[in-house]
Amino acid sequence: MDFYAQITAIGDPDSMMKAMEAEEKNFTRSAYTIEKKQDGLIFHIRSKDPTALRATLNTITQFLVIYHNLKQMTSSKGAESNIKETRRKQSAKS
Repeated sequence: MDFYAQITAIGDPDSMMKAMEAEEKNFTRSAYTIEKKQDGLIFHIRSKDPTALRATLNTITQFLVIYHNLKQMTSSKGAESNIKETRRKQSAKS
């Protein structure tokens, strides 16, 4: 019996695809492909058994969690530096 799953990740497809380039996509009992869409990526997963399907899903979701966390960190650092820059400008005016 073969198994199939699909995950859709909405976001910047170019940066997500670039981050996924180094990831292994073919395993002994499973594989996945990535389809780039205008608003994100679609992961197509095929496996020979449910355990391999779960492992591949875990691999993809781990990547998505890390990618999401890094995006949040970089956007919050950007916000922090904007706040610091605003404070610096306000201090300079005083």
